[in-house]
Amino acid sequence: MKTAATWSTYAAPSRFYALAGRLIPWFWAATALFGLTGLWIGLAIAPADFQQGEAYRIIFIHVPVAWMSMLIYLVMAFWAAWGWMLNARMASMYARALAPTGALFTLEGGDVPFILIHLNHQVANLKMEVIDVATGRSLNFADDEDFLGRNSAANTFFAFSWDGTTMRRPGGRLRAVPNGTYRIDLSVLKALGDPRNPAHFERWSSPNITIARPVP
Repeated sequence: MKTAATWSTYAAPSRFYALAGRLIPWFWAATALFGLTGLWIGLAIAPADFQQGEAYRIIFIHVPVAWMSMLIYLVMAFWAAWGWMLNARMASMYARALAPTGALFTLEGGDVPFILIHLNHQVANLKMEVIDVATGRSLNFADDEDFLGRNSAANTFFAFSWDGTTMRRPGGRLRAVPNGTYRIDLSVLKALGDPRNPAHFERWSSPNITIARPVP
């Protein structure tokens, strides 16, 4: 017996992707239709301003883009919080999709990315592997630590900063990554876990992180 679909039906990525794949052409068509209509009204039909003349028409581009960028931040924060509170995979994927280039950091002063980690139990090893998003190639590790204790309370966490350097092994030579877009793949080996057994690891991938050091 076939049951009616509910919102929870599409909480599974496999079901959601199937639906999204069918809807994408329709969304593109609607985007093109409404976008071209808005440009035509703003640039051709709306009268010129009596003081600024035709130059004022920039507001038909600038204002919607600025408004949409702020809205995206709010929606991204909502889905990120939802995913964190309920451990919902799709919510976290929504948040990541809203910022494909990720947050941008100059690595000057305190402008560096932080990875916040809450550990319910002690862990045998924690690694933060840096992945070049453009090539998919590993650039070694931002951090590699053994035997970390658990957090003391449910609302506490460890904060790991990344200064844009990587190393092959703990205590090894640090190498600065070039400007670009990266992802940090976090892997945690459970206490008394076997490093040869993938089931003994917990894994997480960060949103994209864009490094943009100022050019001298």
